Amino acid sequence: MNQLKGLLYGAFLGDGFALGAHWIYNTTRIADEFGQIESIVAPLSTTYHTTKRKGDFTHYGDQSLLVLKSVSAMDAFDLEKLKQDWLAYMSAYDGYLDKASKESLGLLTKQNNLGSQSDELGGFAIVAPIIVKYHQDPRLKEYIEATIRLTHNNDLVIEMANFLTDVLLKILNDGRPDDAITSLEPLSGNLINRYFQSVVKDLDHSTIEFITKNGQSCHGKDAFPSSLFVILKHQDNIKAALIDNVMSGGDSAARGMIIGMVLGAYLGYDALPKDWLNDLNHLNQIDQYAALL
Repeated sequence: MNQLKGLLYGAFLGDGFALGAHWIYNTTRIADEFGQIESIVAPLSTTYHTTKRKGDFTHYGDQSLLVLKSVSAMDAFDLEKLKQDWLAYMSAYDGYLDKASKESLGLLTKQNNLGSQSDELGGFAIVAPIIVKYHQDPRLKEYIEATIRLTHNNDLVIEMANFLTDVLLKILNDGRPDDAITSLEPLSGNLINRYFQSVVKDLDHSTIEFITKNGQSCHGKDAFPSSLFVILKHQDNIKAALIDNVMSGGDSAARGMIIGMVLGAYLGYDALPKDWLNDLNHLNQIDQYAALL
């Protein structure tokens, strides 16, 4: 239970902690504007999240909270309910509406279960509640794929999601992130192997060096290896991992949710910084819905 709770709350913490500097790509600007970010901070008025305040979520965290609320009311997984809940929520969303969401709103209203073809790893970042609720269900990967394709109908994202799901399941069975990743990588395709090799050869570099060199964006080709790097670099210290991730700029929220899932599952809920958790404005809602999973 401590591991499952760590996975869920770690994902939300990864997003909430990233909000302040999210989508600022210039790492020097982050350091100048915020200094070393070691607590949850408000976003700048000049960024994408002008409707947000300290302790809020980005559009990823908001959608994951919606997923949590939706699946907490389910017994068997119900894609149609999840789709309708997502449509109702995102149609009136007052935060930043990214391209994948805009395109998916148009496609899903035509009764299609396939959204945009976005290759952004944010499609996987929001599924922590599904993993927690259905982690013992043999159809878990089907549920995750169906959920992702509502907004990110992209085979690359699904391939990465399957790998990360297998990593999480191994960790929930008392595995270590490094052991899980290295044991699963040879069983994966050439794409995962290539990203893994790029991470391993540069693990002696700093996180900022690796992420700025290999890609800060939300696209899977950037976010996937960057997330793996931070996980392997800081697998015993989630606080250091999330700080390094945010200071590296770009789409730190999607990466942060993935890092938070993996290290939260490994280290457990008790390892999460409680002062950060207490700064999350939606903590009571998470508690309420998580109790129903």
